[in-house]
Amino acid sequence: MTALAFDTLKFAQTLKQGGFSTEQSEKLAQAFAEASGDHLARKSDLREMELRLETKIDALRIEGLKWLVGAIGFQTIVILGAMLSMVRLAGHN
Repeated sequence: MTALAFDTLKFAQTLKQGGFSTEQSEKLAQAFAEASGDHLARKSDLREMELRLETKIDALRIEGLKWLVGAIGFQTIVILGAMLSMVRLAGHN
């Protein structure tokens, strides 16, 4: 993830304009910068993550479809085998 520059001075000035004291503004700006650290993501970071997730979801869909087709094929063989056995048993009587 890309580091996001956080302008603490601008943030503190905005807080002062909103009615915070200078000390409150500076402390809050500092606390926010420290708390957010490298945990903020840009739109490009989110888009990249979205594309990776979509790729993984598509792969899982394909894998699930393969299992479904295989299960249906297996069930069909079992049912046909059971029906053939029943026909053979019925033919002996």
